[in-house]
Amino acid sequence: MLELTHTFGWLIGVDEKLESHLCRTCGVKKIGNEHLIILFTPSLAEQLLETIQKHPKIVFTVVDAYTFESYQFKGEYVENRPLNSEEENMKLRFMQGIESVLFDMGFDYHGHFNQYADLEGWAVKMKVEEIYEQTPKPGTGKKLTVK
Repeated sequence: MLELTHTFGWLIGVDEKLESHLCRTCGVKKIGNEHLIILFTPSLAEQLLETIQKHPKIVFTVVDAYTFESYQFKGEYVENRPLNSEEENMKLRFMQGIESVLFDMGFDYHGHFNQYADLEGWAVKMKVEEIYEQTPKPGTGKKLTVK
């Protein structure tokens, strides 16, 4: 589910004042059994990168736009860097996928996400420590095994 282009994701960090800083993500990929690479656009959340560097506990939440299947990943910020060319392509495919989802839901956002295509993207590496199911149904919130 993580690498589907019809998911909505959010990367969240909390500062020393317990204020949340978050940004909608533009792609994610699994690295091995314990890490995620989360793609996002720092200019849309100016304090997020600074916050997670100082306070490395982070949360990534992902939701399938069609089924509402959703998961919350909790863990530690490891590092950040500019996107490589493969990830830039992934970011563009993701934005096109979200535009398609919104169109399927009756919203006309044709070309809306083009304004974000040229914004600088960054990758955050996260070490996953806990995963929780968040799909709206009985049993939501159950801790899952990290595999």
